[in-house]
Amino acid sequence: QEVYDGESLGEVLSELREDEHISEGEVEEDILSEDAPAIIKLVTKIIKDAYDQGVSDIHIEPSPGKDPTRVRFRRDGVCFKYLEIPSSHIRAFINRIKIMSN
Repeated sequence: QEVYDGESLGEVLSELREDEHISEGEVEEDILSEDAPAIIKLVTKIIKDAYDQGVSDIHIEPSPGKDPTRVRFRRDGVCFKYLEIPSSHIRAFINRIKIMSN
């Protein structure tokens, strides 16, 4: 895994998993915030990796329920799996992308 700002993708994802200490049905504002440090790092890492790998598209594929959201890259016309985002963080992830894109 490529290192970005001293952290690998695995380290950024482990930060997200550490935030999953909330109980089922409970919502904690800092975890769902698009300004949460782990979400910012994750979105930045995805975009940087896509650029570095020369991909043409980033596909974000939400799943129903508690299934993780898949992120795939398209390069040379072929999509391949990049990572899965825990369902508990997908709202903050999407909100962060919306804010970045105005």
